[in-house]
Amino acid sequence: MHIELGKIENGEWYVNKAFKRGKTRVNDTKIRDKSLVRAEKYKFLEHIRLSVVKDALINDLNRFLEKFPKYNELESFYKQLFGCFIDVDKYKKSLGAVKWARTKINDIFRVQNKSLANKKTVEDIMSVRNVFLARLSSIMKQIDKELKYLDLSRMQIKEMPNVKTSLPTIAIAGFPNVGKSTLLGKLTGSKTEVKAYAFTTKGLMIGYVKDGDDKIQVIDTPGTLNRFEKMNKIEKMADLTLKHLAELIVYVFDFTEPYDLGEQLKLYQDLKKMDKKILVYFSKSDIIDTKLIDGFEVKGVYKVDDLKKLILENVEKVEKEE
Repeated sequence: MHIELGKIENGEWYVNKAFKRGKTRVNDTKIRDKSLVRAEKYKFLEHIRLSVVKDALINDLNRFLEKFPKYNELESFYKQLFGCFIDVDKYKKSLGAVKWARTKINDIFRVQNKSLANKKTVEDIMSVRNVFLARLSSIMKQIDKELKYLDLSRMQIKEMPNVKTSLPTIAIAGFPNVGKSTLLGKLTGSKTEVKAYAFTTKGLMIGYVKDGDDKIQVIDTPGTLNRFEKMNKIEKMADLTLKHLAELIVYVFDFTEPYDLGEQLKLYQDLKKMDKKILVYFSKSDIIDTKLIDGFEVKGVYKVDDLKKLILENVEKVEKEE
């Protein structure tokens, strides 16, 4: 998921920016009608100021409403993922507060602009301006907490994986440090940093298997120690990928790691309960006795080319990437 927004400041910051923009526009405005009396000149300039300030604030608020994802329009996977990172109710209320502020600012502008048109003296015109600016400041101050939460949400959204839900998806699963990232690289050509200790993968790593002009998305899910009832954020990402996106699961067994094969088998059996197609791959087969693999109770492959062939055979639908 991608969001094109920089840091979101507090309400006062946007008010000051809008006020400065209004002041600059007024200072740059040339009054060509020499017949206007002093009060009429002020009224003309203050109308410009009010319009510019209002537009500047509305543009900022609209930008937030346009750039932040609309939760109710998200696909099931991203709705579930959203809940792992963000308090959904608080997120909705924050965007609702931005909509409220936008409406109030427009309402205040209409009232004060109409009032401005009826003023006859410089003092009354200045009074309208001051009331307008004060009310806008108050409105923006009231949504400070919501703006702060939206900035936190912005940073959390940037941590979410950019998964293409329209493509057929393969999930690589298994215990930590069993070679899932290495397998992803071999299958897809993706460059992954591999370290010789567990929990290397900190998020979802994504690559693509190409079949002509078509693509199959392959996701290396973070290693799990089969603690589904006590998942952290990263493990939840993996679980959601397996449940909501994976058309096919590649389960990686490793005979060389300290993880007991019985525990690896237990995780494999748990994944089978998801009622998904599962292919088995034996990693690091070049450094173990193949007789051990041949005698193992679960049958699979240990050659990447064989695995890739099986993937293409078992993915029912390969869609062209848009």
